[in-house]
Amino acid sequence: MCKMYKLSLLCFLLALLQGCSAMRTMADAKTLKPEAGKLIVVGKFELDPPLIQPGDDAGHKPAFLGAGKYVNKAFFSATAKPVDRIDDSMRSSQWNNTLDATWGETYFKETDARKTYLNAGVFFVDVISLDQAWLPAGISFTPPANAKAIYIGTVRYTRDDFMNITKVQVIDEYREAKAEFEKSLGKTVRLQKVLLRKAN
Repeated sequence: MCKMYKLSLLCFLLALLQGCSAMRTMADAKTLKPEAGKLIVVGKFELDPPLIQPGDDAGHKPAFLGAGKYVNKAFFSATAKPVDRIDDSMRSSQWNNTLDATWGETYFKETDARKTYLNAGVFFVDVISLDQAWLPAGISFTPPANAKAIYIGTVRYTRDDFMNITKVQVIDEYREAKAEFEKSLGKTVRLQKVLLRKAN
C-alpha cells in the first residue's frame, strides 16, 4: 500500500510540473536598479473572504516538496497584447510572464517597461486535489516614459462559497505601498502611481 501511495504521489507531482511547465513568473525585485528596459511593479491581490483563515491552514499545507509555491497564491497571465481567450492549460506563451503573488501581501516584481495586460488569473483551492478557481481580469497598466517603479493598486476579489467571483475592485493604497516599498528597497527611486484600468 505504501509503494502504491508513493507511486501515485510521484505521478501527481509529474503531472503538476508538466501542466505548469510553461508558466514563467516575474522575478522578485531585489534592487532599485532593474535591467535596461525593465521596471518594478508594486501592488497587491486580495481574496474576500480569504482562502486560508488566520490560524486555520491545516487543509492547505503542501502535500509534497515544491507544492508550497502554489499555496495561498494567485497567478496572472501578463502579456504585451490583450488575449481574447485564455489558455487554461497554462502551457502557452500567454504564461511566459506570469505575475504571481501571495494573497494579501504587497509584491515587488520586475517586468518589461511596457503596457501590460492582465488577462486572467488562477489560484489553487488546495494543492492536494489541484482544484483551480479562475479570476477575471481584463485590466492593464501603462508605465510612464522613463519610470523605474510604479504602483498599480490593490485588486480585491470578493467570492462566494463556491469560489465564484462576485465583485472586483481596484483600490488605491498608495501611501501604505510606498512605505513598504521604501522600507524594502529604499528611497532613491520614486514610486509612481499608475492604477490598473479596464483594458482597452
